[in-house]
Amino acid sequence: SSVRQYSDDVSYHRDLTPPEFDKVREKSYVVDVREPDELLEIPPVPGARNIPLGTLPEHVSDLPEDNVIFYCLGGVRSLTAVGIAQNAGLHEPKHLEGGITAWMEYHQQKD
Repeated sequence: SSVRQYSDDVSYHRDLTPPEFDKVREKSYVVDVREPDELLEIPPVPGARNIPLGTLPEHVSDLPEDNVIFYCLGGVRSLTAVGIAQNAGLHEPKHLEGGITAWMEYHQQKD
């Protein structure tokens, strides 16, 4: 098995690759946890809602219980967001591995 960046054992499919993310993102609740000024540099994924990571604890109760996917620039903050969501009782929150950076690279290669 390939060594993951995160060694914690996860009982569900938490880390989505860009192609996996594309398959499910339109029927998911996608949250961009980057700061608002970062969205000016790299626009959000279409349909994503922006909740900066620092404000997520007070907004997590507004999220649906299921089908939530977080992403950030590189995949670190979104993993923190997954932890916050799990602690708040959300069912199997997921994140985009490698963040919007990996997603954009994937689309550049694909086109």
